[in-house]
Amino acid sequence: MKKIFKISAILIITILSVQIFAVDKNIDGKIGTAYASGPQKMGLDVELDYFYELDPFFAIGASTGMFWLQWSKKLSSEEASSTNLNLSKEETFNAFMIPFLAQAQVRLPNFKESIGITPYFGGGLGFSMMSYSYFNGEKDVVDWFSGFTWIINAGVAYSPSASSNIEFLGQLGYRGAKLNMEDRTADMSGVGFFAGVRYLISSRSAY
Repeated sequence: MKKIFKISAILIITILSVQIFAVDKNIDGKIGTAYASGPQKMGLDVELDYFYELDPFFAIGASTGMFWLQWSKKLSSEEASSTNLNLSKEETFNAFMIPFLAQAQVRLPNFKESIGITPYFGGGLGFSMMSYSYFNGEKDVVDWFSGFTWIINAGVAYSPSASSNIEFLGQLGYRGAKLNMEDRTADMSGVGFFAGVRYLISSRSAY
């Protein structure tokens, strides 16, 4: 039974791979800034996406990236006294979040031939891991948070010419990410603004 299951799984994966690799693909690289509700700060956000274009109007793929926040907090007299720090000391916090998401995207290529612009919108589901480092008064501490993450976004892709494999992206999105560590929650949800580049990989080059 196990052998049959393994063979069946290999056959299914092979068939799906043949179907998927026969379509056009694209790689998106984006950089921007995003807001985190918990610390109420803006941070650097970098995103890398890989899409399979199932038809001109619909694509599926996966994405990852890095969301980095750094901020300082000047300690109050009570906090400084309790941590034996100088009153002028500023505590520094760092948060590095790495998401892993499956995405689906709807594209509207109707305007691409006339003005070179393709509007799109989509969403994704997955999870994120985050390291949160700070000084607790005695030593540097790194806490690890993780949790469910979702995104919605909309943007435009601009093609400089019909023969170009490069498109320039502008995107607005929202990420929902309430990450947990034991009984603690870090709310990293917020809106984000991105600019980037899309590289188109045509399946027709394989024939």
